[in-house]
Amino acid sequence: MKNKAFRSLTIHEILVVAFRPESRPPHLQVCETARRKADTMIRYILPLTVALSAAPVFAAPPPWSDPNSAMARWFESLTIPGTDISCCSAADCRPHEYRIAADYYQIKIDDKWIDVPPQRVLRRENPTGEAIACIYHGAILCFDPPSAS
Repeated sequence: MKNKAFRSLTIHEILVVAFRPESRPPHLQVCETARRKADTMIRYILPLTVALSAAPVFAAPPPWSDPNSAMARWFESLTIPGTDISCCSAADCRPHEYRIAADYYQIKIDDKWIDVPPQRVLRRENPTGEAIACIYHGAILCFDPPSAS
């Protein structure tokens, strides 16, 4: 018996297997289990994937997403402490849950508490009312705690 190389099926082939078994080409003659798996994917997983991928479309944009707003200009004014280098843009800056541990800040990223390097903490007015961290490729560029009331 020769070994046959297995390959992935295209979406078109999956549709043929699932919905038109009588017109299957010879290379798609599959067992009943494979047909049921393809049928399950088409009927349940594909609509779920489409529905979930559309979910972000309905999310409200953050208040600073308008590039002409005062909040967007505030985000654009953030610079890495001790330099004139921008902390990136509003797209890289997000509100984060924070806490003070000993004498330094920590922010929560993906359910893990990450230490904020002290040299990245900004000491300026924060109009958002939330702790803001600007993160680029996993590095904390700037952290602005909420302003004291």
